[in-house]
Amino acid sequence: DGVSSLPMMVNVAQFAPAIFAGAVLNQDWTVNDVNNGAPIGSIIQIFATGLSGKGTITGRIADRVIAAPYYAGPAPGFPGVQQIDLQIPSDLPAMSTGVSVCGASADTPNTAVCSVASPLTLK
Repeated sequence: DGVSSLPMMVNVAQFAPAIFAGAVLNQDWTVNDVNNGAPIGSIIQIFATGLSGKGTITGRIADRVIAAPYYAGPAPGFPGVQQIDLQIPSDLPAMSTGVSVCGASADTPNTAVCSVASPLTLK
C-alpha cells in the first residue's frame, strides 16, 4: 500500500539551485526581458530555490563569476525563497546572455552546483 517497513537511507544535496521563471528583476523592480534590459553596472535581483544550505553563494553573468553577491539570503516576505542580488560588471557590453546562481558547501568550496542559466538582457 505504498508503505515500507524497511528503513531507507537517502542522500540529500546541500544545494540544488533553480531560478524561478520570470524572476530576474532589474534594479527598478521591473522584469528583465529582451525589451527591458538591465543597465550595465546596475544590480539585478534573482529569486530562486535550493540555496539554503551552509556554504558560499555565487553568481554567473555571461562568462563572469560574481564571487561576492550584493545580497544572498532569504527573500523578505516569501518563505522558502532565496534572493540573490548581483551587480552587473561595468565592463560587460550590452547583450543577451544568461545568469546562474551557484552554491558550494563549506566542506567542498571548489565544487559549486549551479542553476540552469536564465535569460538576461543587458543594455
